[in-house]
Amino acid sequence: MKKTTRFLLAAGAVAGAGIAVGASRQRKLTELAERGDDVPFGTVHAETRDIRADDGVRLHVEVDGEHLPGPTLVFAHGYVENVDVWHYPRLALRDKYRMVFYDQRSHGDSGRSPIDHITMRQLAADLKTVIDETTNGPVILVGHSMGGMTVMEFARNHPEYFDHQVKAAVLLNTSSGRMMVTNPTFYRLAPLVRRGSPVITWARGASTRPVIRGLLTGPDIRREHVDMIEKMVHRTHPSTFTHFAPLFTTLDTSEGFPTLGRVPTTVIGGVSDHLTPFSHSKHIAKQIPGATLVALERVGHFSMFENAERVIEVLDTTAEKVAADQ
Repeated sequence: MKKTTRFLLAAGAVAGAGIAVGASRQRKLTELAERGDDVPFGTVHAETRDIRADDGVRLHVEVDGEHLPGPTLVFAHGYVENVDVWHYPRLALRDKYRMVFYDQRSHGDSGRSPIDHITMRQLAADLKTVIDETTNGPVILVGHSMGGMTVMEFARNHPEYFDHQVKAAVLLNTSSGRMMVTNPTFYRLAPLVRRGSPVITWARGASTRPVIRGLLTGPDIRREHVDMIEKMVHRTHPSTFTHFAPLFTTLDTSEGFPTLGRVPTTVIGGVSDHLTPFSHSKHIAKQIPGATLVALERVGHFSMFENAERVIEVLDTTAEKVAADQ
């Protein structure tokens, strides 16, 4: 047999094996994502820990896989969300990685915050408290929307954690600033928010679903996913809408970019995201040295629902690499 023929046969065999492995991994990811379809939304929880922030506000924290080896994935959710937003990744990665979930102050089951303590610096301080109280090894920070802003602000204020303890970061559907300038969605929502809590209490019952479908999600969003998002919004206290909204008008977390560049950072953005437009994801990925950008076509603001498989794949791959380096 000629060398050329043998080479081509060998190359074909390698390529075939690679395709088989890729197909097997894709099937596995699909199976992991589908776990979330079999479990009622809002029922995935672990034993609760109540942790006190540095100003005394109670933070609701849950730890999955308490006795599993590191790394620990610490999840920070977004505006008017709660720990349930991680429904699909949590079920998919449960029993494989140690994971920490917490409700941001004034969200979910966490305590109410004084208005003057609702700042990005305080949210970053809360994240620091959660890390200090629940981890003692390598950490991967995962933040969605306002949670991604929290991670960037944490990097700005606490660079000493990076390399030493924080080994990677994943930022989903987020922004580092200029949201009021570049985002027409905020102009549509701002009048409602400015009118105050009583109006929001009345209006969100009728308008939440159209807003979710029209402004917050992509064209392929499933009905049950809209139900999930709507359930989280309705659980949020009306005052949280108004008290947290000013954070986004003056947002600037760009000083955290150099620190995040010291660890592998992945930025996930939905091409159909109107709340934190994909241009913001591109900007963040461009400014963080060495960052990886993942573009999700036809996906809006809730990538963990709209393309759970890809989000799970990114989290799993990131955690595998960190674990291998330990």
